[in-house]
Amino acid sequence: MHVLVTGAHGFLGSELCRTLLRDGLPGDEAGAPARPLTRLTRLLRPDGGASAALQADPRVRSVAGDAADGALLDTLVADGVDVVFALGGTLSSEAEADFARGLEVNLHGLLRLLEACRLRAHQPRLVYAGSIAAYGGPLPDTVDDLCRHTPQSSYGTQKAIAELLISDYSRRGHVDGRVLRLPVVIARPWPQPRPSVSDRVGALVREPLAGRDVVCPLEPDSWLPIVSMQSAVEALRALAGVPASAFEATRAMNLPSLSVQVRELVRTVQTLPAWRGWRRPLGQVSWEPDAALQAVVGGWPQRFDSELARRLGLVVDRSLPHLINRYINAHVESAAA
Repeated sequence: MHVLVTGAHGFLGSELCRTLLRDGLPGDEAGAPARPLTRLTRLLRPDGGASAALQADPRVRSVAGDAADGALLDTLVADGVDVVFALGGTLSSEAEADFARGLEVNLHGLLRLLEACRLRAHQPRLVYAGSIAAYGGPLPDTVDDLCRHTPQSSYGTQKAIAELLISDYSRRGHVDGRVLRLPVVIARPWPQPRPSVSDRVGALVREPLAGRDVVCPLEPDSWLPIVSMQSAVEALRALAGVPASAFEATRAMNLPSLSVQVRELVRTVQTLPAWRGWRRPLGQVSWEPDAALQAVVGGWPQRFDSELARRLGLVVDRSLPHLINRYINAHVESAAA
């Protein structure tokens, strides 16, 4: 199997590549053996850098370029690609600050990728990383797969349009697409130069565990739908093995998440390391709510669920301590070893 991953330089893309190389792709039917990768093409930002460990694998090819470059996308897809993981895009804060760039990458770039798939004799399977930002405004307590989209940001609007495009290209047989709407993924192990809203949330985990103080821009009683990086990656991988017949009116679904209050997240990060026998100092959290950021988070679903995802057996995190432990094991203990 030949897999193309766009946005492979990001923290989700990097972990997905490692997981695919180790575990392969799931079989198309329940109980079917995993399908090993024969080739993995990673599309990186020009300044993204290539992981030395991944580059050492002879199956890996890394290409630096713009995720909105139609000619490049056409060349990559035409090279016998079986599955595309579309993770490349401009993040929420950047898409809001630079409207033209957000449109170019998140909308026009996706259209060029879909067209590259349409023009192939064999249409690849496409797994797209959607977003909770497709929702906004007044929402029910629990948002399911069919809840109406009312995005309140340019990024969310672009993500909502992407869902419709992928569903229509799939309906017409041009691509076998599926969209996984991701909640807040905990957590990027390094800070962003221009942090997205989700990265501001992730900093409440990352910074104290690294011994650095952090300012919380949210009210303590704010609700957050969160998921571990490992659960998000495994769900994206699992969707590549789901047959087209599993989908009905839409190719999009939510990834079920944990719903936690900000104060609970902060308290767990502050107390869990002691249970593990840590002696290193933790960074402290101070509270300075940001009205603009609070408005964005206040428009997110408090609870994020999906009957289809549960029916397909997509893995979710058992508890908040379990989720934080997964971050510590992957990014704190491993870095200290």
